[in-house]
Amino acid sequence: MSKTTDQFSEYVNALFLENAIKETLTASDLYHSHSFYLNLIQLLTENGRNDINIPTAKLEKLGFASYLYFRALLIYDHMTDSQTGTAEKKTNLYLFFSFFERSAAELGRLYENSNPFWQYFEACKLQYFNTIFLEKQWSQKRPLITETVFKKVAAGKSAVCNAIVYALNGLMLEDFKDTPHWLECLQHLHIGFQYLDDLDDFKKDGIEEQWTYAHSLVEESIKEQGHDLSTVSDDAKYRFLFLSGIAVRNLENAIDHFQLAKTVALKAQLNRLATFITSKEERCHNQIREINLLIEKTRDKARKSNGHLQARTIQHSTKAGIDFMEGSLQEDGYWRDFLTSAGFGRDWITAYIVLQLSDIPGNETLIAKASEQLLSRTGTAYNENIIADADSINFFIWMQKNKGGKIPEATMASWRSFMHDNGGWATYNNEISLREKLGMEKEISVAGWLMPHNCVSAVAACVLSFMETHAAYDDTIGYLLKQQHDEGYISSYWWTSPIYATSFSLMALSKTKKHPDAAARMAGWLGNIQNSDGCWYNPAVNEPSAFYTALAMKALLQFNDKHYLEKIQKGADWLLRHQTSDGSWPTNRILLLPATNVTRLDTVERWRKSSFGVNVIIDDHNRVFTTATVLNTLHLYEQKYSLTHAN
Repeated sequence: MSKTTDQFSEYVNALFLENAIKETLTASDLYHSHSFYLNLIQLLTENGRNDINIPTAKLEKLGFASYLYFRALLIYDHMTDSQTGTAEKKTNLYLFFSFFERSAAELGRLYENSNPFWQYFEACKLQYFNTIFLEKQWSQKRPLITETVFKKVAAGKSAVCNAIVYALNGLMLEDFKDTPHWLECLQHLHIGFQYLDDLDDFKKDGIEEQWTYAHSLVEESIKEQGHDLSTVSDDAKYRFLFLSGIAVRNLENAIDHFQLAKTVALKAQLNRLATFITSKEERCHNQIREINLLIEKTRDKARKSNGHLQARTIQHSTKAGIDFMEGSLQEDGYWRDFLTSAGFGRDWITAYIVLQLSDIPGNETLIAKASEQLLSRTGTAYNENIIADADSINFFIWMQKNKGGKIPEATMASWRSFMHDNGGWATYNNEISLREKLGMEKEISVAGWLMPHNCVSAVAACVLSFMETHAAYDDTIGYLLKQQHDEGYISSYWWTSPIYATSFSLMALSKTKKHPDAAARMAGWLGNIQNSDGCWYNPAVNEPSAFYTALAMKALLQFNDKHYLEKIQKGADWLLRHQTSDGSWPTNRILLLPATNVTRLDTVERWRKSSFGVNVIIDDHNRVFTTATVLNTLHLYEQKYSLTHAN
């Protein structure tokens, strides 16, 4: 924490407030979001500037006073924007006056009444409050906002921030020659900030009936397309913001202003400030990339069928499913699914699908085309944007073994390095490379992604079950059995249901026939949680899941198909009834992406349904991951019973 945050925390803790309110006011996440304003004085007066002769003690006092004033303005803005209750209004009013009065007192100690700072400060406040009142009028009248007006308002909202420049001048013996450059830099920065804020707060502003440039653009564009705004929901407006290109254009405008601000900062030798601005540019570029990926995902989903195929036989169903998989293979020889901030899953997805389809005869040409690209790569990962992981290598090795291919010793050595001494397998094992690839700060833990994971270990156990590495298999199974709950299941880390880790663990045990009691408890749990209509549910969304149904069925088939015959047949019936007319099976959100510091999933307060960020639940929107799993299970089912299964 900085000196300013320490001072502010001490000040808040001395106020007559409930502890919960104090904790909210001094939360580390809040300090992080205010980092620019907390560090602005240091950014403008960075070391090496001989022409800035202000004692450190005065800069620290100014930093504290300016942050108090900033927080007072935030509280004022909150009071005028939201419909708060009486108790909250009372607290906010107390906080506003406390922060404002203490800030004024601190500034009074720094500047005499005759100091020109006060005159500039008054002008800045006047510009700021005129702008705020104009925004309030917008929310009532909802006028068309032009880009010129938007930029003028964005600059006006930053006026109080400009007061810091005049405050620094007021502590110097003579006016600083770079003052105009500082002001120009801050103006461009805040216009860029406002473009971002309008996008980030679009939903919130809509709920609070705040009228912004982004809302004006969206509603004007919708009207131009001939739609009645009264029939367009807020969610539809939010989707339109991104699908129409408005969000991307605003991000590109933000980048332009950040670049102008950075040019000024570099001329003024403010290198740390230039680095900060670069991070904002990168954020905009990442958002544009994510928007384009999301649009691609939306179009992919729109092309999928929702009508039922009504397959007559498993052969009929398999033929339709293989045709779907062939049509989904992209020109570069990869299947893609599961969109995250890292992009679409590619290598991992393709290795998994080749493994599933290689059990089904007649697909040799399709499999060869897909596996050719994987074999040409030196490493196997989620995709080309992230480092190698154990699960991707799991499926690559399993795929090669299934096809009778030779696995390079370097690949085997890399794979074995993910195994911990306790027998568990971690998804990632190189903290330095992982941090570098994710752009992760040292303060943020990555322990969650580096620890052993049950779901990864279960797949590794399957791979080890047909290799001459008995000690590694025994150690891995030993680790998994220590994770088994009394009910019989094994929890998953990357998946929404224990069905994943439990099913692969059961498959691994079924291969070797070891630990029959533990295996029987796994099978018993899988059988007990089957729905009455034959499917298995995805607990994260409380919906039937073709993926989990196929996975649980396969595990029971391999363990004891005779004992679980009725449940297996009901599962097969359900899968055949729910195949869509394009040959795929419907999907839902089955993949979890916890934050890197999450070691226990039950500590996550809320899982968002999103493709981006962390602590999110993700769907295999292209349906190829689920469809390949179902095809493999139905083929195994047919082979086991040697019959034609009528619908």
